[in-house]
Amino acid sequence: MPFQKGKSGNPKGRPPRGRALADILEKAGSKTIVVDGHRVSRRELMARMLWEIATTGEATLPGTDRTLVAGAGGWLDVVKFIYSHVDGPARPEPEPEETPKQGRIDLSKLSVEELDTLERILTRAAGAGAHSDP
Repeated sequence: MPFQKGKSGNPKGRPPRGRALADILEKAGSKTIVVDGHRVSRRELMARMLWEIATTGEATLPGTDRTLVAGAGGWLDVVKFIYSHVDGPARPEPEPEETPKQGRIDLSKLSVEELDTLERILTRAAGAGAHSDP
């Protein structure tokens, strides 16, 4: 069957691409495990351990007597990770707007209409100044 002119061969478009690793991590993180007699998700356990490292510099692996000890660099990485995921990434500082010097106008940036209006204002001001008493 020949293609019809002006009609897409794939009207629904390309299917969305899966986020393979993100999907796998999401699925693994949602599974629950028993820690100290309580059921918690792996995601919650990871969050607890990150906070434990950030506040004490170490975290105990559940179900073992092994302790993870974070050196200064590891601790700082954990704190940065938590900060970026709780508050979001740092926003760049906005560049300061350029403000013209008070009392000065850049005439090259005015339109012809604005220049005509300015000329009328200045002409009136000059005429009023010539007739007024000091």
